Amino acid sequence: MKGSVDTAYHTWANATLFAHVQTLPEGIAEKEIEGTFSSILEVVKHMYLMDMTWLKTIDGEEFITVKASVDTEKEALRSVSFQDLVTLYESFLNKSLKKLSLEEKKSIELTHPAYGTKPWPVETILGHVINHGTYHRGNISAMLHQLGYAGVPLDYIYYLYR
Repeated sequence: MKGSVDTAYHTWANATLFAHVQTLPEGIAEKEIEGTFSSILEVVKHMYLMDMTWLKTIDGEEFITVKASVDTEKEALRSVSFQDLVTLYESFLNKSLKKLSLEEKKSIELTHPAYGTKPWPVETILGHVINHGTYHRGNISAMLHQLGYAGVPLDYIYYLYR
């Protein structure tokens, strides 16, 4: 993708983290802990909900309608390995980027329920999606440490050196 947004990093970081979580003893993703989210699985479900909401909004659907229609229970629980989430996200992102060439459509008008309607460059929204993922991958890393397990290096520089 052209520009400063590296969507491949986002999918790599998610896939790397989810693969790491998959290697942990069964039930760790669902184990309840105190914090902003009650479990690693709850963070993943939130990440999935917001990734799909923003990406489908970029694709032309209404924010509120999409957010209400994304089935996090079914999708997140269906694949504890989280591979389905990564595959679905990559597929959707690739389709959307082809459809929304940044040269053809530099910005879209988005309506957010709390913040109103405003035009945003597509690259800005994708940057938000990546930043949001980074934030919540950090939540998961902290939760893993809280549960006595190591995280996995996901800083952007590790992606660049891979």
